[in-house]
Amino acid sequence: MKLKINHFLLAGLLALPLFFTACSDQTGEEALPDHVENIIRPTQYHSERIYTFMAEPSKMPLTARDEIGSNLIGFEVDLLTEIGKRENFEIKTRPQALSGLVQALEDGSADIIGSGLTVNENMKEQVDFTQFYMTVGYALLVKEDNEKINSLSDLFGKRLVVQEGTTSQEIANAALVVLANNSNAKIDARIQVSEGTIVPWETHTISTVYSGIRTVATGEADAMLLDMPLALYYQKRKELGLKVIPLKLQRGEQYAFAVRKGRKELRQKINSGLGKVLTDGTYRKLYRKWFDAEPTW
Repeated sequence: MKLKINHFLLAGLLALPLFFTACSDQTGEEALPDHVENIIRPTQYHSERIYTFMAEPSKMPLTARDEIGSNLIGFEVDLLTEIGKRENFEIKTRPQALSGLVQALEDGSADIIGSGLTVNENMKEQVDFTQFYMTVGYALLVKEDNEKINSLSDLFGKRLVVQEGTTSQEIANAALVVLANNSNAKIDARIQVSEGTIVPWETHTISTVYSGIRTVATGEADAMLLDMPLALYYQKRKELGLKVIPLKLQRGEQYAFAVRKGRKELRQKINSGLGKVLTDGTYRKLYRKWFDAEPTW
């Protein structure tokens, strides 16, 4: 499916019910594949400002540590770098866990935060979000030879892993409530979670995405629920032996960057540069580079 630029720009102006995909600590990070370790970082260029970008370092291919470990690489880093070239600013990067991201904006140690952020009403009270740069769905990751799991309903009696504090955990909890009451019910991720519900499968939470990936690859868990772009990336890691089961849920999420509340000028710069990157074909090139696929919405 081809990238629809006009649809993207128009859709970003609408008020949508979004969620914040939480980040986590820096443990359980994966070793970077060779083709990523060998990427030559963009050369420095003259600019009017330098902004600090902070994100979780374990959301490959969105954000990950570089080979030295003190900076970030990934799709978001490249995207912000290209936006900066068009709006006369540079970025420097710093890895950061969830617990410090919003505080970093507030105390000025970070100008921009990312790492697969989506928006909810509570977060809108703390930060200002930019135009979204990607729409994502959800998927299950299971072992390549697993023929028994093809949907959330197939998880009865199984072990599911999700990253703590993310929308994937929220979806899993909502699905549990539905299925606990009616095994034939249609799953709607908007249903609220009820306390004290008897659930039909066992859910384990982990701190980082790669920690969950490893539990599925080693057989400690039967499946992991996560964002589709991340799931597709790990499916391509042949040594893990995993496959993607797309989920047809009644909601998707939009990834965006965030700045400190009231930083209207910086937010406008990012939005303006994003529009240029989309229209000149750079976005598609970056997407191919990191996801090895064509962008879809």
